[in-house]
Amino acid sequence: MSTNFRIEKNIRMSDLFGGRLISCGIIEHLGSSVAEPARCLDDGRNYLWVFPRVNGTVESFSRYGLNDVSYIVESIVEEFETEVYSEYAPKYWGFNTQKEWDDKWEELNS
Repeated sequence: MSTNFRIEKNIRMSDLFGGRLISCGIIEHLGSSVAEPARCLDDGRNYLWVFPRVNGTVESFSRYGLNDVSYIVESIVEEFETEVYSEYAPKYWGFNTQKEWDDKWEELNS
């Protein structure tokens, strides 16, 4: 099982992995099994994969298995003053409200 996330603002990978999260106890997990350029954040118990765009900004995050990434996500929200949306939220898909998302699904399925 996995969950994907997107962020509201552009964050450079170099900023995300540049030490700003160390005070939260979040570091880069090295020696991971996913191929570069993906990188991994680790809070000592849970981990969150980070996937970059070609321009060096964060494209998305992914949680795998039973990891509880809420602390890592909340730390990113606070440190970078942005919102993070899971794939279960309308804004992840570009909709402002649940109604817009539901209306689109209805349109596609009619």
